[in-house]
Amino acid sequence: MALSSTSRTLLALQNGETDIDVAKVAAIREAIARGDIKIDTGKIADGLLASAQELLR
Repeated sequence: MALSSTSRTLLALQNGETDIDVAKVAAIREAIARGDIKIDTGKIADGLLASAQELLR
């Protein structure tokens, strides 16, 4: 049986086999949902474009 990359990631999270701090991620998600953290979508877009341009060089 082959697992998708998402399934493998979820399995690793469930088994504690990752360096991701799940509690911290949950706290950040909650802060975003409450509006405590503002997301600058323009800055994110600029960073993505810069990364893509760098990869094309």
